Amino acid sequence: CGVLFVSPALPMRGAYVQNFIAEMVAVAERFGHTLFTTLNIETPLALVAICNLLFDRESESERQRALDCATALQALVRERGLSVYRARADMMGEIADPADPYWRLVRELKQVFDPNNVIAPGRYNLP
Repeated sequence: CGVLFVSPALPMRGAYVQNFIAEMVAVAERFGHTLFTTLNIETPLALVAICNLLFDRESESERQRALDCATALQALVRERGLSVYRARADMMGEIADPADPYWRLVRELKQVFDPNNVIAPGRYNLP
């Protein structure tokens, strides 16, 4: 079994979360996927949605369909002005913005604490 995830951070507003998850489910259905979602309370103001796509990882067409679906879900997250709670390494090119001071600081900290890029290479950092 293959698994891809998209994990947006969401405001702690029930109606908003319900509508947003419904939008995500609709996107997944367009790609022939069932979206398996868990909501976790992170703070009094925020939730995290852990949304998983399951697929046959031995099938190239299934892998590609899952990747295309995950890309479309991530686009929806961005369109709604939301951020991800956790990102897959293959998503970092879409998330880490070199013009954003936050990501420049992340890069500087990573270079200080992990100069050989041993910890989570390619994740949460600029190229």
